[in-house]
Amino acid sequence: MRTQDTSGLATLFSNVRYGAVLPPDELEAELKPLAQRPQPMATHALTSEAPRWLVDRFDPHTAKLAHRMLVYPTADRRDHLLALLLQCGSIQMRWLMQLSDPGVQKFLLDALEHQALTFLLGIENTKQMAAMGVDFCMAEPATLRSLLAKARPSNDGILPLAQLTTLYSNAKFGPSIVEGEDVTDLLAVMVGTDTHEQLKHEALARFAAEAAGNARAKLH
Repeated sequence: MRTQDTSGLATLFSNVRYGAVLPPDELEAELKPLAQRPQPMATHALTSEAPRWLVDRFDPHTAKLAHRMLVYPTADRRDHLLALLLQCGSIQMRWLMQLSDPGVQKFLLDALEHQALTFLLGIENTKQMAAMGVDFCMAEPATLRSLLAKARPSNDGILPLAQLTTLYSNAKFGPSIVEGEDVTDLLAVMVGTDTHEQLKHEALARFAAEAAGNARAKLH
């Protein structure tokens, strides 16, 4: 009897988290207990749970931090997916987003205005938080603004973002953006408004469609 190899699934689940955009009031509330505010800082932030080992090692004060944005059109060309890569040494944080998502739009427009990216990480299995600010100055900000203005939800819903997140959960997918360093550890964060609920809804809808298709096939 053959046993299913679950190592790929284990890697996927260990490397993927759900993230969200914190609006100004929620960000301010979360920052109150912290002794030091992130610098630079915008008024919106990306937030996610993260393992302690990543937070401890992902320190821009002790190692060079690089960031890069990569944009992918959806198959129907209605939307674009954005991969925001942050790398410190051999560790990458990969934030995956849909440009049509209202929260993502607010975060990116805010980042362009303040020329800063703000991140708030909840350390898993603790009540501790870690905040980080990154300088953000795009050579051609008008390109991103144009993509945001034209973005419309894809006819495929949340699935393109889920697929991209799955790809980016593999350390071998995507470039290293720090010279001389290979990516050995990572966290891929799927960011959006109720992404977890959207995925459950999509899965149920597909299950219902497949069940209806099977029922029709039996009738014929």
